[in-house]
Amino acid sequence: MELRRAHRSIEGLVRHWTESAVVLCRFIDDDEQLEQYFAPVQQALQALDHDRRIIVIGGARCGKSELLSRLVGVPVIASATPLKHYTCWRYCCRDGDVTQSRFIATPSLAGLELVDTSDCGQEETRKICHSLMQGADVLLAVIHASSPMDSPVWKLLEQMPEESLSGCILIVTHAELIEAHEALNLKETLREQCRTRLHCVLPMFMLPAEAGVAEIEGIRTLVQDILQGEHGVKRTIKTLEERALELVEKQSRILRARESVSRTDSGFLAGIDREIDNFHVRQISGIEEHRRNLDAVLKGVIPELIGEVRRLCGHVFSPVVLLRLELLGNAVDRVFHSLALTALNNHQKESDAVFCNSCASHWRSVRPRMKINLSCEIGEFPEEELEKQITVVRNRFCNSLYEPFDTGAMRQRLSLLFVSQAEWMNAFFAFFCSFLILGGILGALGQDAVGLTCVFFSLVLWGIGSLKLYFARKKVCSGIEAIIRDFCEEMDQNMPSLLERFVTSRLSAYRELYSVPREKVARQEALLRPLKKQREIIHLQLRALLPHL
Repeated sequence: MELRRAHRSIEGLVRHWTESAVVLCRFIDDDEQLEQYFAPVQQALQALDHDRRIIVIGGARCGKSELLSRLVGVPVIASATPLKHYTCWRYCCRDGDVTQSRFIATPSLAGLELVDTSDCGQEETRKICHSLMQGADVLLAVIHASSPMDSPVWKLLEQMPEESLSGCILIVTHAELIEAHEALNLKETLREQCRTRLHCVLPMFMLPAEAGVAEIEGIRTLVQDILQGEHGVKRTIKTLEERALELVEKQSRILRARESVSRTDSGFLAGIDREIDNFHVRQISGIEEHRRNLDAVLKGVIPELIGEVRRLCGHVFSPVVLLRLELLGNAVDRVFHSLALTALNNHQKESDAVFCNSCASHWRSVRPRMKINLSCEIGEFPEEELEKQITVVRNRFCNSLYEPFDTGAMRQRLSLLFVSQAEWMNAFFAFFCSFLILGGILGALGQDAVGLTCVFFSLVLWGIGSLKLYFARKKVCSGIEAIIRDFCEEMDQNMPSLLERFVTSRLSAYRELYSVPREKVARQEALLRPLKKQREIIHLQLRALLPHL
């Protein structure tokens, strides 16, 4: 059996999960509530950090150094010099103090500190030993068999509180100097001495100078039991775990409180969304009236469009009108598109202004509630920002209404309406030109009367053509009006769905203004989820380690 620090694996696990809990505190970021739980954990970690101390005390030349050498199986341990009063034998230095340290290259001793003291009969050494004994896990009190009652260890042991003597072992060396029957009497005498002076009975070993392996193994086993017992490393680890569990439980209470607040915040925002949804329902319920208004707006541009058509067609018969007949259909299409778009935009601007006023009123009612419930100042109503977004929505809506213009169906009907007048115009223009030219030729040949008659007849034809143009223009205007009304009726079938999308998009633009508080609550929820999960893992791991302690 090797002497080693006990519970190395369980200590590492407890330390790992405790440090994870400490790291979690930084993310929870609530020093005020966690401080009283955090400090004990730090103290318990510090208590676990130092090497477990095995200290041997006794008078001069009683075999202290030899006992340590036999105990750890390393024969290089030398006696402590009187000038230094004590020597710490270690595998590595964990606390940075190397003034009294010596090192043994035995990995099994990692985490142990073997303290060899000089003669504790000296006043200065006794003071130093007393301070060293305060942090000792195992205390080996060595007494020379020749003078057991006069050993200076008794004075030191008397100064120790009774609970601190649980890790003390009394060892009588040079037992070969007394007879076997005297050894029994000596043991009983020493037990009585313990009862009288220490109020307890210490475990005792009698060691001759040439002690066997079995005798040393008995001491080593007892030392190992003390190190890993309830009053040794096990107690320190268990204390650390208990403190860590208290810290994790406090973290759980804080996270549950924050989760409750987050749920309240989410519920509050859900209430705001429900208010906007109710607003949306009211807007949807007014779609039918909105549709009728838009239909009236579209039909309201017809008189202005007809006036523009009359201007384009002219008031008298002219070859110019004939030459541009094929272009008039596209021109009227563009004019109608421009007039209708302007009229609808003006109408929608009025509707959007009413909508913005309603949003501003709702915003003013939400702002104080937001400040109280979420501690979030949303500021004054961002009218300009909302208007910009609504303008984009309005333009997209108006453009969606006139997709039929892009398909060309309406444009083709208008073009056919104008081109259908080309036949009679061509005939009138041909006769007009023929009589005018014939009159000119006859006049040049001296037939003035006949020539004038031809010219007069051509002028009559021009007047008849202008009159015919007047009636044709009325017919064209009636046809255009019929086409526009057909177009409005056809588009009226798709209007409800387009209006519903428009109203929904407009409400979405207003809902987007609450993105800042919504993002704040979302961040809180996003931060809480991994913290809760990590806390649950730490708690489960620490609880799983309890049975091992």
